[in-house]
Amino acid sequence: MQDDKFNASLAVVRLRDFYQQGKLQVVLNRKSKLFLDKTGRSYRMVVKDAIESLETSQYFRGPSPVHHHEEEDVTVYEFLVILYQGHMYIKFYISALGAELHSFHPAEKAPDRTFLKFK
Repeated sequence: MQDDKFNASLAVVRLRDFYQQGKLQVVLNRKSKLFLDKTGRSYRMVVKDAIESLETSQYFRGPSPVHHHEEEDVTVYEFLVILYQGHMYIKFYISALGAELHSFHPAEKAPDRTFLKFK
Protein backbone atom coordinates (compact mmCIF):
# COMPACT_ATOMS: atom_id res chain seq x y z
CA MET A 1 0.00 0.00 0.00
CA GLN A 2 2.84 2.41 0.80
CA ASP A 3 4.38 1.80 -2.64
CA ASP A 4 0.99 2.49 -4.26
CA LYS A 5 0.70 5.79 -2.41
CA PHE A 6 4.23 6.80 -3.39
CA ASN A 7 3.66 5.83 -7.04
CA ALA A 8 0.35 7.72 -7.14
CA SER A 9 1.94 10.82 -5.58
CA LEU A 10 4.81 10.69 -8.05
CA ALA A 11 2.39 10.24 -10.96
CA VAL A 12 0.40 13.35 -9.93
CA VAL A 13 3.58 15.45 -9.67
CA ARG A 14 4.89 14.18 -13.01
CA LEU A 15 1.55 14.75 -14.76
CA ARG A 16 1.41 18.34 -13.54
CA ASP A 17 5.01 18.93 -14.61
CA PHE A 18 4.42 17.41 -18.06
CA TYR A 19 1.26 19.52 -18.45
CA GLN A 20 3.11 22.74 -17.57
CA GLN A 21 5.94 21.84 -19.96
CA GLY A 22 3.55 21.06 -22.81
CA LYS A 23 4.50 17.37 -22.72
CA LEU A 24 0.99 16.07 -22.02
CA GLN A 25 -0.55 14.80 -25.24
CA VAL A 26 -4.27 14.10 -25.65
CA VAL A 27 -5.20 10.84 -27.41
CA LEU A 28 -8.85 10.35 -26.42
CA ASN A 29 -10.83 7.18 -26.98
CA ARG A 30 -14.33 7.07 -28.47
CA LYS A 31 -16.13 7.17 -25.11
CA SER A 32 -14.22 10.31 -24.14
CA LYS A 33 -14.96 12.03 -27.43
CA LEU A 34 -18.66 11.26 -27.01
CA PHE A 35 -18.58 12.78 -23.52
CA LEU A 36 -17.00 15.98 -24.87
CA ASP A 37 -19.53 16.18 -27.71
CA LYS A 38 -22.45 15.60 -25.34
CA THR A 39 -21.34 18.23 -22.82
CA GLY A 40 -19.96 20.77 -25.28
CA ARG A 41 -16.66 20.98 -23.40
CA SER A 42 -13.36 21.39 -25.18
CA TYR A 43 -10.65 18.84 -24.55
CA ARG A 44 -8.32 21.70 -23.50
CA MET A 45 -10.71 22.74 -20.73
CA VAL A 46 -11.18 19.14 -19.60
CA VAL A 47 -7.42 18.52 -19.48
CA LYS A 48 -6.85 21.71 -17.47
CA ASP A 49 -9.68 20.86 -15.04
CA ALA A 50 -8.48 17.27 -14.67
CA ILE A 51 -4.87 18.24 -13.93
CA GLU A 52 -5.91 20.95 -11.47
CA SER A 53 -8.28 18.55 -9.65
CA LEU A 54 -5.97 15.55 -9.58
CA GLU A 55 -5.04 14.34 -6.09
CA THR A 56 -3.24 11.26 -4.80
CA SER A 57 -6.39 10.30 -2.87
CA GLN A 58 -8.22 9.88 -6.20
CA TYR A 59 -5.83 7.17 -7.41
CA PHE A 60 -7.78 4.16 -8.66
CA ARG A 61 -5.23 1.70 -10.02
CA GLY A 62 -1.84 1.38 -11.66
CA PRO A 63 0.88 1.50 -12.52
CA SER A 64 0.40 -1.15 -15.12
CA PRO A 65 2.50 -1.66 -18.24
CA VAL A 66 1.34 -0.73 -21.72
CA HIS A 67 2.20 -3.64 -23.96
CA HIS A 68 1.95 -1.90 -27.34
CA HIS A 69 4.77 0.54 -26.49
CA GLU A 70 7.71 -1.85 -26.86
CA GLU A 71 10.15 0.94 -27.74
CA GLU A 72 9.73 2.79 -24.43
CA ASP A 73 8.73 2.10 -20.85
CA VAL A 74 5.14 3.36 -20.53
CA THR A 75 2.85 2.84 -17.55
CA VAL A 76 -0.86 3.47 -17.06
CA TYR A 77 -2.36 5.30 -14.08
CA GLU A 78 -6.09 5.55 -13.53
CA PHE A 79 -7.89 8.04 -11.30
CA LEU A 80 -11.51 8.61 -10.24
CA VAL A 81 -11.85 12.37 -9.87
CA ILE A 82 -14.92 14.21 -8.62
CA LEU A 83 -15.44 16.75 -11.36
CA TYR A 84 -18.45 18.20 -13.18
CA GLN A 85 -20.87 17.00 -10.48
CA GLY A 86 -19.79 13.38 -10.67
CA HIS A 87 -16.99 10.84 -10.57
CA MET A 88 -14.89 11.05 -13.70
CA TYR A 89 -12.66 8.20 -14.85
CA ILE A 90 -9.31 9.49 -16.12
CA LYS A 91 -6.54 7.35 -17.62
CA PHE A 92 -3.01 8.57 -18.27
CA TYR A 93 -0.09 6.88 -20.00
CA ILE A 94 3.20 8.09 -18.49
CA SER A 95 6.76 7.60 -19.77
CA ALA A 96 10.08 9.28 -19.06
CA LEU A 97 9.49 11.60 -22.03
CA GLY A 98 5.96 12.78 -21.32
CA ALA A 99 2.39 11.65 -20.78
CA GLU A 100 -0.82 11.06 -22.69
CA LEU A 101 -4.40 11.50 -21.53
CA HIS A 102 -6.28 8.57 -23.05
CA SER A 103 -9.64 8.45 -21.35
CA PHE A 104 -11.89 10.97 -19.64
CA HIS A 105 -15.56 10.20 -19.06
CA PRO A 106 -18.07 9.59 -16.26
CA ALA A 107 -17.33 6.50 -14.18
CA GLU A 108 -19.36 3.57 -15.43
CA LYS A 109 -20.27 2.45 -11.91
CA ALA A 110 -20.58 4.37 -8.71
CA PRO A 111 -17.30 4.03 -6.83
CA ASP A 112 -17.43 2.39 -3.43
CA ARG A 113 -15.15 2.96 -0.45
CA THR A 114 -12.48 0.63 -1.88
CA PHE A 115 -11.56 3.33 -4.38
CA LEU A 116 -10.55 5.71 -1.60
CA LYS A 117 -7.17 4.11 -0.91
CA PHE A 118 -5.38 7.10 0.60
CA LYS A 119 -6.38 9.99 2.79
